Amino acid sequence: MTTSYYADRVNLSCLQRLHPDWTQPQLAQALGRSLGWVKKWLRRFREGRAKREPLAQVVQGHSRARKHPPQATHPLVQERILAMRDEPPEGLRRTPGPEAILYYLPRDAEVQAAQVPLPRSSSTIYRLLKKHGRIPERRPPRHEPPERNAPMMAWQADFKDVSSVAASPDGSSNMWWRHSTSSIVAPRCSSMPRCAMISAPKLP
Repeated sequence: MTTSYYADRVNLSCLQRLHPDWTQPQLAQALGRSLGWVKKWLRRFREGRAKREPLAQVVQGHSRARKHPPQATHPLVQERILAMRDEPPEGLRRTPGPEAILYYLPRDAEVQAAQVPLPRSSSTIYRLLKKHGRIPERRPPRHEPPERNAPMMAWQADFKDVSSVAASPDGSSNMWWRHSTSSIVAPRCSSMPRCAMISAPKLP
């Protein structure tokens, strides 16, 4: 928490006492803060007064971080989780995932006899399975671009079907009337300094 945040909270409390008739937008404008920020801290001031907490404790805020580390999973529970992963319980014909293990774990006879605390979420079981190598790492598929031909080393041709071309207005069957001539682009070589355009002959 920076000094400016702490000072703004103290100033908000002071302005509220000095100017009880000020509206929340006026307080936000005076402090250069958002209206939501003002509403949040005025609500916390009211809760602090109701609990008779000192103002210095209220303006410091409350961290939402976990204050206690998560409880370690009992060794027997870890052993049963890994065993269920390797050998599906109750005739299950597939490898059980974290959610399935979370369902079957309280029904395990050894776990019931030991009366030890069990995981409450499938994420805990997932981390345990991943830690012990029961869930393999997934690598993204490797993309290999197709090999391209060298420049001017490939032929490209364009042909049209005669049956798909309409007849010309004079009744002839000239397929090149309204369509561009088909062409073949020849590759460049030592005897051809440029790409040659070879036009197909017209039909009679």
